[in-house]
Amino acid sequence: MEFDRSDKVLTIGNLLALLIVVVFGYGFATLVWTYFIESIIIGFFHFLKLIVGVTKKNKTPKLKTANPQITNPNTNELETTKKIPSKSETQNPRLSVLWSPIVFAIHYGMFHIGVVIFLLTLPWFSIGMSALPSVALISWIFISMHGCLFYENVWKRKWSVPSGIRAAKLQFAEPYSKVVPIYLAIIIAGIVLFSDVQQSVVNIMIIMVAKTMADVYIHRRNE
Repeated sequence: MEFDRSDKVLTIGNLLALLIVVVFGYGFATLVWTYFIESIIIGFFHFLKLIVGVTKKNKTPKLKTANPQITNPNTNELETTKKIPSKSETQNPRLSVLWSPIVFAIHYGMFHIGVVIFLLTLPWFSIGMSALPSVALISWIFISMHGCLFYENVWKRKWSVPSGIRAAKLQFAEPYSKVVPIYLAIIIAGIVLFSDVQQSVVNIMIIMVAKTMADVYIHRRNE
């Protein structure tokens, strides 16, 4: 399996986050919050993806002129026919641009509001003020990483939203498949914190490396 540029960006970004966690000796609680923030970042860039994709799609011409056809062989008169716009092409472009991203933002946002309430309620996930600079630094790494992926796979490729109900459902569900490794890592970290198992650096590294491999696999499958 040959790594493309996106795979390398994903790997480097996750390894930088791993390096910061290991060097500063932070525990599973810090790891949980950094991964939760990454989940929000994934949703933000998917929101932009939907906006950019629908906008590019709506820039296609609405009317097309077909090849001229001879209607009267005696006079050689030419008649041009125009393609009748479909219902999707005649709808309000502003509505089509905003509807799908807004619905996604509401759904994805409500999901994360529930998660953050859960994390704030349980004492095992509390972190000290000293960990906040590292959480901010890792968050910036994740923003840069997913920003590069957005440019490489959406903006640069001039991606547009696929047509069809099934394709729309797949696009709506795509970010949830991307955050599966994140929440698996959060669940495992929560089990470790709850069971009071020793939080060794090796355990954290195993979780973060496994999450990185899952990120690359899911990215290659989706893109």
